[in-house]
Parts: sequence; C-alpha cells; structure tokens
Amino acid sequence: MPHVFDHGNALKFRIIYHITPEGIKVVELADKVEFEEVQQKTGASLINQQQYLQSA
Repeated sequence: MPHVFDHGNALKFRIIYHITPEGIKVVELADKVEFEEVQQKTGASLINQQQYLQSA
C-alpha cells in the first residue's frame, strides 16, 4: 500500500512512496518536484523508484 506525504511548509510537495526492505522508495512525485529536492528537504535516505527500475 503506498503512503502519501504532504509537506506543509512554504514549499509544498507531494510524494507517493513504499516502505520496502531496501528502504523508502519514492514512487511518484508531484509535477515540477525533483527527487533531489525531496531528498534534501526530508533529510531521509530515499530510493528513486525510476532509477531503481532502470538499474534492475
């Protein structure tokens, strides 16, 4: 089941992610939101699902 995170500070973004044995995989980002921005603002170690699928 995917989780949704709405960040409510001045810069608002929305991500959909899965908690997996490998870590937190970001599945979908809102328009105009970059993975690196989410990584920086959350401070969490995230896995970019798109890059993960390409490397598999």
